[in-house]
Amino acid sequence: MATSPTNTGSPVLDPSFPYYLHHSKNPGTLLVSTPLNGDNYLTWHHAMRMALHAKNKMMFVNRSLPKPIASLSEVQIWDRCNFMVLSWILNVLNCTIADSVLYVNTAHSVWKELEERYALLIFHLKRSISTIQQGNDSLVAYYTCLKMLWDELTSYVPIPACICGAQSALHSVNQQERVYQFLMGLFD
Repeated sequence: MATSPTNTGSPVLDPSFPYYLHHSKNPGTLLVSTPLNGDNYLTWHHAMRMALHAKNKMMFVNRSLPKPIASLSEVQIWDRCNFMVLSWILNVLNCTIADSVLYVNTAHSVWKELEERYALLIFHLKRSISTIQQGNDSLVAYYTCLKMLWDELTSYVPIPACICGAQSALHSVNQQERVYQFLMGLFD
């Protein structure tokens, strides 16, 4: 459906269209202020998702806009946007991490590789949730710490959306599990 970029009715000139790139956006643009260094993956991941959604480019990462196979012009426009998103991702990785994914050709592939590489962080996050104790902290401080861990986990592993009503049931089960986790960590 892409038309010539010189056509004034072109979707590539429409800011709501996924192929739109504002003239001020370039491969050197930094989408988030803190680069991924390995220890901050979950917060980096969340910040990048917000930035890519705001720029209407998340579909290049989650593969909801696959590379077209129809016309050469559509492929070229898709490649241009994909490489722009890939550049944005590479710009917010520390040098070692960036070097390890430099030769990957799609934003989706880099995103998936980073998710797989840092999946172990989810294990550590779940272990922290299961072992957290109130100790000498106030009830508010304990709950705040636990809530931050829950929110971080939810941002990475959200409850799946559906129209069958199961999402509500899953949410209830999740909330009940949080009550048990909270009670287990309370100081006697």
